[in-house]
Amino acid sequence: MASQIGTIFQLFPSRAATCQRNSQISGPRHYYDSISTKINNMESIATETGRKRGRVVASADTCQVAESLTVFSLTPDLDDEQISEVIDTCWSLQYMVRGPVCGSAGPVITGLVPSGTQSHKATSLEQFNNCILFRYASEKSMQDFLNHLKTKYMLDDVAKEKTSAGVATVTFMTSIPNELESIFRRGAEWEEGYELILGLDRSADGSTDDVEEFLRLTEGLASSSAFGAVQAAHGPVLSVINHTLQPEKEKECISCDDQFRCDTIFIARFPQDSSAVESFLQSPPMQAVIQADTRSPVSLAWGLIMEVSPGQSNESLN
Repeated sequence: MASQIGTIFQLFPSRAATCQRNSQISGPRHYYDSISTKINNMESIATETGRKRGRVVASADTCQVAESLTVFSLTPDLDDEQISEVIDTCWSLQYMVRGPVCGSAGPVITGLVPSGTQSHKATSLEQFNNCILFRYASEKSMQDFLNHLKTKYMLDDVAKEKTSAGVATVTFMTSIPNELESIFRRGAEWEEGYELILGLDRSADGSTDDVEEFLRLTEGLASSSAFGAVQAAHGPVLSVINHTLQPEKEKECISCDDQFRCDTIFIARFPQDSSAVESFLQSPPMQAVIQADTRSPVSLAWGLIMEVSPGQSNESLN
């Protein structure tokens, strides 16, 4: 499969395939018309180790961090002020319970599902409309935070009283550059932008080495000058936590375990221009993932794009 992976990064099809979306973001509809003339060799861009604040970071100089993505299906009857109150309250957990070192929060502007996904699962994903992403120094500090009574009570209470399909927390590990700016997401470039979070499953023919090679190249592509991601990373999923719903609602909803179950998370933070995210999703590697191309060792299980505005991204006080 390794030789097939190379062809994904080398070749541009004549026309980009489309993926199913629950909503749309602004940006060029035809990626290849706007960007292909700027790129002569996709593979050389993909093998860049990543760009951070204008300098290249060596791939060996990395550290592991734990991350949690909490996704809320807040009910349609809540107005903007009420939604803001719910998210701000949950966001404040990082100041009440030790654990997170930084985080971001915001509305989900786009949900992504694989081509050919059954409509009820796509409709279920559409209900999840807000996210909070926290980063931790270790898996233990993350587990201590999530298992704390204050955290569990607050998230369970929101799931019972304010949501249509519950609250889910996906926990995972990532490897990032071993620099303070990268670990704590410091600097003006982190103040606003878009978080692309993709849940991925390994294909039947994909080995661990194939998955690592493919995602390493994809990280480099996202962080290249073609797309300008501030940071891109991936890692294994540790757990999917299904916060308590009212019993009558549980019968009507796809469980969060089923909705967000996956093997690996790929995450990339893009600057405030949403067209960069759209262009990246139309790139050959992303289309291979979304379309379950047999050359790709991973396929899309689900995906979200979260918009982060100033004040919704910070370094924790912990």
